[in-house]
Amino acid sequence: MNLVEYNVVKKDWRNIPIKFALFYPNVYRVGMSCLAIHLLYELMNSRNDVLCERFFLDPNLPLASIESKRYLKSFNIVGFSLQYELDYVNFIKALLESGIPPLSKDRGEGDPIICLGGPAITSNPEPLASFADIIFIGEVEDTLNKFLDVVIEYEGRGRIELLENVSKIPGIYVPSLNNRVRRVWVEDLDNAHHALKQIIPACSSNSPFHPVLGKSFLLEVSRGCGFGCRFCLEGYNYLPMRFRSFENILSIVNEGLKFTPTNNLIIIGSAAFVHPHFKDILEYLYKCGFKFSIPSLRLDFVDEDILKLLKLGGQRTPVFAPETASQRLLKIINKRFDEGILLDVAKLVRSIGFNNIKLYFMIGLPGESIEDVELIIDSLRKIADSGFNYPKSVRVSFSFFVPKPNTPFQWFGMDSKQSLKRKVKLIKDALHGDRRFDIRFPNLRESIIQAFISRSGSNIAPILLFVAKNGGSLSSWHAAEKSFKFSLEDMVVSQLDFKYNFPWDGIDIGYDKMLLMNEYGKALSLIK
Repeated sequence: MNLVEYNVVKKDWRNIPIKFALFYPNVYRVGMSCLAIHLLYELMNSRNDVLCERFFLDPNLPLASIESKRYLKSFNIVGFSLQYELDYVNFIKALLESGIPPLSKDRGEGDPIICLGGPAITSNPEPLASFADIIFIGEVEDTLNKFLDVVIEYEGRGRIELLENVSKIPGIYVPSLNNRVRRVWVEDLDNAHHALKQIIPACSSNSPFHPVLGKSFLLEVSRGCGFGCRFCLEGYNYLPMRFRSFENILSIVNEGLKFTPTNNLIIIGSAAFVHPHFKDILEYLYKCGFKFSIPSLRLDFVDEDILKLLKLGGQRTPVFAPETASQRLLKIINKRFDEGILLDVAKLVRSIGFNNIKLYFMIGLPGESIEDVELIIDSLRKIADSGFNYPKSVRVSFSFFVPKPNTPFQWFGMDSKQSLKRKVKLIKDALHGDRRFDIRFPNLRESIIQAFISRSGSNIAPILLFVAKNGGSLSSWHAAEKSFKFSLEDMVVSQLDFKYNFPWDGIDIGYDKMLLMNEYGKALSLIK
């Protein structure tokens, strides 16, 4: 299919030493809704000595770069952005299909340097350590330029010498050298690059290339989150919480919208609503005539003014993530608000004129009972009864709890498959036939696979390679269980003790790990 885009950069291959392939191992519409792709693309192409082109693993696109249609082996560096564990097999498939040896030990001087980065790989790099030459741990802006400088300096001097020298850069892990590495982050967001010339596809909304977040300018106002939800990878992976200044945000908007052909903005930041000038930002965007929305709000940080501004800005559906309707579970996961606030906010949303509301709940949280699930059903009915009488006006997305590395809940296991199926059936049966609800559940098998990868070390490399070679489907995971004689579910349901040595313990996360133990202990005391 023909893909036309605005703000694409095409450089002359003849005189540029570094050819960098930026690979998002999933479909285009997901990848181009990821701010990191826009940021890295613009950051690298701003250098005269680097050429950066994009790749996606998309059935509607050839496995070639978007810009010049060259194959992956034509590039001397390939960087994969890994946002989710389920993309790990896609990463290996991309190497296999491109004719690049997937294991780093098998690659030679004529093969590209394979780099990995992203939140999933930062929290636990070990499952892919055997496949990567270089892994970026933490936020990449400052590290990337230092890395590129070293690549230029050591051009033509061999892989081993290059890897030895880049391993000296803070935030870069070279698995073959097993160097000690510490997570890095940008201390001052005002000094961090923000993508201004963001790529917008020229396509209709029903095109397979239409981004998940629409044809929008992605505006990052904050990073990190200070609320400390004990299950949340992003909350701990991006500590400390930081804000861009109001003046810096206005400058980004004014400059970015000169170059990016859209009138729509998405406000990015896991806790953007806590920004000290959040209302000022919304008011400014509205006065400028922009359309804007925010992917998620927090129940105890929303008020009438914010909701009115979002409605004026064109947001159709406010989104909240209460996770549970049980006060007991809210305390266990460290969501510090009263369960009654959910209905109060829903009533406020409806009174302002929104016809829809979207909610995220999590099933299988540590300590969860059937009674806790019944409380979710009861809350959803009360919300619908408060005025959301239209078909599919209460949109609910459920997820299954998956233990994540470097969070207080890393010691907990998943709920059993049998228990989760029972809870899903309870919800489906209770709300069946009520047209006011649009209820969605993830694939349980995929969630179990995600938990397996998340908790594993480099010992699963043969399993990942087997699955990738067999197509990466769920059936290939069944085949892997038979071939390697293990059970995915058995690997993910066990609760671990403090003596357990995690594969990711060698990574310095940048804060005292006693924080995680203390928070886990608090949750455990509430469960017992």
